[in-house]
Amino acid sequence: MHKAHRFVVIILVSIFLFDGYLWFRIFSLSHGETKVYFFDVGQGDSGLVVLPNNVQLLIDGGRDAAVLSNLSRVMDPTDRTIEMLMMTHPDTDHFGGLIDVLERYHVALFLGTGRIADSEVYQRLHDVLIERNIPYLFLQEGDLFSYGDVVFTVLGPSSQELLSDATNDTSLVVLMQKGEKRVLFTADIGFQNEERLVRDYDLSADILKIAHHGSRFSTSDAFLAELQPSLAVINVGENRYGHPHADVLDRLSTYSIPFYRTDQDGIVEIDFTEDSFRVFTQN
Repeated sequence: MHKAHRFVVIILVSIFLFDGYLWFRIFSLSHGETKVYFFDVGQGDSGLVVLPNNVQLLIDGGRDAAVLSNLSRVMDPTDRTIEMLMMTHPDTDHFGGLIDVLERYHVALFLGTGRIADSEVYQRLHDVLIERNIPYLFLQEGDLFSYGDVVFTVLGPSSQELLSDATNDTSLVVLMQKGEKRVLFTADIGFQNEERLVRDYDLSADILKIAHHGSRFSTSDAFLAELQPSLAVINVGENRYGHPHADVLDRLSTYSIPFYRTDQDGIVEIDFTEDSFRVFTQN
């Protein structure tokens, strides 16, 4: 990768100012596993990253309260704290459920691009953030934050993509690296975003979150050839769009990439060890 990175220390500063207990929890001696869950929230996106010391990052929340039942299946019932929520872009099938999470969990920090939506649902999200005095940190291409040996690098949106009229083009694209293993979260990006990523970065990923629920306008041949993932996950539910599209499934087959889909496999859990990962499903 050749882009310069801005290290987002403000994340930890904001958490400290918000809650001293969370500061202790985050900076206590690092221990515990690193896991990634891809949630079954119907036709929407949601995933939970669990870091050592049980520090949690929820990436998107699906359309509605379905995310809560997923959280209850993977979190201790006494744990009412999720340190960070991330909204990749302001489409309801990605952020609607975050409102339910904000109303039921103690959240330290909200992450997003700053893009807004002209809808009642988005206004409710905005109101809840204000009511609960939760800091909102804007992320953009080049930002980087880490916890222990897990590093998150923001590859998109670029400043130009952020101006797009199409909200999918403004999606946060985040590369998570744990040791030698990488997970690429792609939200709802399309071919044009993928072309820029391939052009601007030396990309590789072990696990790929398939963009836009398997839309035919994402996950190009060039993108898969560059990434060469060992595994892919499709967040998808019953829909009228034909997701995941047969073209995408054919491309995955062409590159011999095994995949899971949340509408068939339920919650997909990935547990990281020092130099490998294991995959489990929960129907």
